[in-house]
Amino acid sequence: MKISVTKEMFVEAFKQANRENQFSQKAKEAIYDYLLLCEEEIQSERELDVVEVCCTFTEVLKKDEDELKKYSQCMPAIVLKKSLIFN
Repeated sequence: MKISVTKEMFVEAFKQANRENQFSQKAKEAIYDYLLLCEEEIQSERELDVVEVCCTFTEVLKKDEDELKKYSQCMPAIVLKKSLIFN
C-alpha cells in the first residue's frame, strides 16, 4: 500500500530517523518540492528514504560558497535565501 507524503510528513520523517538537524527547515521543504518536481518530470513515484536524501543532498551556507568553489565546480540544485542545496 502506498500513501502520498505531505511536506509535513516529509519533515517529520527526518525527526523519526534522528536526522532532524541534517538540513534547515527551509532546506527540507525545498528538497521536498524539488523531489516532487522530479517525480512529475520523470512520471514515476519515489519511496521516501531519509538516509538516501541525506546522502544525496548537501546544504551549504551562502557565506561558505566561496570556500566551496575552491574545491568543486558543482552548481546548486536549489538556491535559498541563506543556503544552497547541492545534489
